[in-house]
Amino acid sequence: MNTNNAYAGCSNRISIVLRTLLLSSLAVVASSQGGIAADARPFLETGLPIFTNDHAARRHYRLPSLLVTGKGTVIAVSQLRWGPEDFAPQELVCRRSENGGRTWGSEISIRRDPERKHCRFNGCIVEEAEAGKLILHFLEFPTDQGRRWFQDVFFSRGGGHCQTESTDDGQTWSEPVLQIPVANADGWQGASSLNNNHGVQVQHGPHRGRLVMNARVFRPGVTTWRAKGGIVYSDDHGRTWRIGGVPFPEKDRYQTESCLVEVAGGGIYVNYRNEGQASEQRLYHRSDDGGQTVSQQGVQSDLPAMVCNAGMTRYSWTPRSIILLTMPATAGRRDLTCFASFDEGRTWPVRRRITPDGGYSDVAVLSDGTILVAYEPDGARKGIVLARFNLAWLMEPER
Repeated sequence: MNTNNAYAGCSNRISIVLRTLLLSSLAVVASSQGGIAADARPFLETGLPIFTNDHAARRHYRLPSLLVTGKGTVIAVSQLRWGPEDFAPQELVCRRSENGGRTWGSEISIRRDPERKHCRFNGCIVEEAEAGKLILHFLEFPTDQGRRWFQDVFFSRGGGHCQTESTDDGQTWSEPVLQIPVANADGWQGASSLNNNHGVQVQHGPHRGRLVMNARVFRPGVTTWRAKGGIVYSDDHGRTWRIGGVPFPEKDRYQTESCLVEVAGGGIYVNYRNEGQASEQRLYHRSDDGGQTVSQQGVQSDLPAMVCNAGMTRYSWTPRSIILLTMPATAGRRDLTCFASFDEGRTWPVRRRITPDGGYSDVAVLSDGTILVAYEPDGARKGIVLARFNLAWLMEPER
């Protein structure tokens, strides 16, 4: 069965009546708790530059993370690679936009490397609203160690990530400190640093205020590679971290890169890149206790399994629950597509292509309902650009 063809008409199969009802319900004026009023006029803008590669200078930007802060500032984070390779010398940089991604301020160095002797694998960014700070996680190791570092250092010390913080909405960043999360009850260890995306601060349920980030986890006797996908969480404003539940614990490298979102009741839904299960779809797991354990795991049968990370965020809680996910929909990291779920990520009935190209991405939502997607166009050869669109465009049937 050609799964791409099976999915190709999904958007058109969503009835115009359903789309109209959804837009009508979202046009309700937002409550004081942060609801969103939908713009009735569809619009789409793509290819807006954020970070631009300079091949002559060997400046290559990869793996975007995107966050809209409580003040409305858009923060875009990227690796700056001195060469196109995964293990090239790397720095971490960000840019800020105070007008919804239309224009961007100067590039800000988060972690510099003037001598170009270190790799830095970026992880998630998250806002800790109660403490008024941004938190960014990453791995840092000598370039000449390359992949060996994971076996020689990372596994032997019990994992661990670097944590840097900003208390001025991303304008400056603290000197990083090493954090080694506490292993979970099943002996899984690790670090919050499995490529791009953003974490969440839980808003509902008994774990309200908890920070949850995606993670790179391992367990002796199971993991033989650079680790697999899981999550970490913090209940003390990011001062310490713990490893959460790990799906498919008996297998090495099933689930790797991931994105996550809070779902009803303070639960967590995590969507994974599939690295080996005999399936043509992506993988997922759910946690009913804010990330501590796995309550459900399985195959996400209505999403294509592109070998690439995805971006995910919540669009709204009320008057309708909507979660957005962005990723390539065809092989070769082509056809960057936005999917929508109305049942906490259980099904993804709406999909619309944003651009014919586009690989790694992350997605965020402005207070006015505008959707932002930072992505890598043209096989990551150009850098990182932005798409801006609204829910009306997403729900409009493709012609």
